[in-house]
Amino acid sequence: MHALAILVSYPDRVMPAFFATEGLIEAAASIGRRLRIEIHSALGVHNTLTREEIDASPAILVVADRAIDDARFNGKRIVTLSFGQAVQDARAVLAAANAEAPASLVNAA
Repeated sequence: MHALAILVSYPDRVMPAFFATEGLIEAAASIGRRLRIEIHSALGVHNTLTREEIDASPAILVVADRAIDDARFNGKRIVTLSFGQAVQDARAVLAAANAEAPASLVNAA
């Protein structure tokens, strides 16, 4: 199974983006899911997703409270969730990316 590509964006500060990322990694490990996470924080962009990673991912999960430039994800299923949802329930966020979540979670940002 290919890694799920995730973009976590919290551009105003540093630690919140990394806390959300850690929660997603722990949730993924508990269900045997591989992730590839690009992080946008006050320090800039880290772990930029490659074209190959984007193409191989079954969907693109965007965790952000602001609009992001998603042009490079053209043609991919994009699931957008709020930053708060990722921090509160990382497992639900991963389920949303796998199309298993209730409709109220999908595109809720």
